[in-house]
Amino acid sequence: MKISEQTLRNMIRMQLLREFQKQSSSLRVASADFNRRSRSSDDEDGGGDEGDWSSMGGKMGAPCKKGGKSNTLGDCDPDFGTLVQQVVNALNKRHKEGKLQDGAKIHTTWRSAACQKAKFCAGYSQKKSPTGRHVSTDSSGTPRSTAADIVSTASDPYKPKDGMKFWNAVGEEAEKRGLTWGGNWTSFKDKPHIQTKKNPYAAATKSFLEKELGITITQGMWPADRCGMGCEDLPDGGEKKRWKSKYASKCT
Repeated sequence: MKISEQTLRNMIRMQLLREFQKQSSSLRVASADFNRRSRSSDDEDGGGDEGDWSSMGGKMGAPCKKGGKSNTLGDCDPDFGTLVQQVVNALNKRHKEGKLQDGAKIHTTWRSAACQKAKFCAGYSQKKSPTGRHVSTDSSGTPRSTAADIVSTASDPYKPKDGMKFWNAVGEEAEKRGLTWGGNWTSFKDKPHIQTKKNPYAAATKSFLEKELGITITQGMWPADRCGMGCEDLPDGGEKKRWKSKYASKCT
């Protein structure tokens, strides 16, 4: 079979293009690996956590407002997601029956590690490592949150018209289903927060995070004063602004 000169030229061009794309892909992978290793080179003692993960890319590095926060049940452990929906439905039934002035909705299910870090920096979370319940994943990194934040449908979702009556109703409906309510905690009352009593994804989440972020995770690795952990490098926004107003003055 005879091949024209033009066809032969096109075939050669396509082959060269494929080789170029293959080499480019390899270079990107190598560059990403080098950058990850460079960021973690100062963390060999296991306690370091420098800078801002949002510069790393990937789902775990996504800032809160850029894909790092979800309110969908699909990002929960399936059984837990079913229970969360039941809690919301029960609260909305109370609202329809006139027992609550506001309805209920899901505010947050899953968070990225970068978003969890931002919440801690701002004082919205007391979890001193990136392995919080909201960050839970399976071994492949698929979100499997075992916590959810439920808020009211009021204009300010954190200020329901019924006040504590609404939050107590959240706790009642959660506990009916064998869940833990953050409003019962003593050191940090987290009224919108509900979670499973146990986290079956703890080991998988830790392993995936260490691989994804190139760090070693230890419990309590983030200091209570929010100093020296990269909060100053957070993306501009509400969390960074709150860190500056509440904690930055102590970090001199």
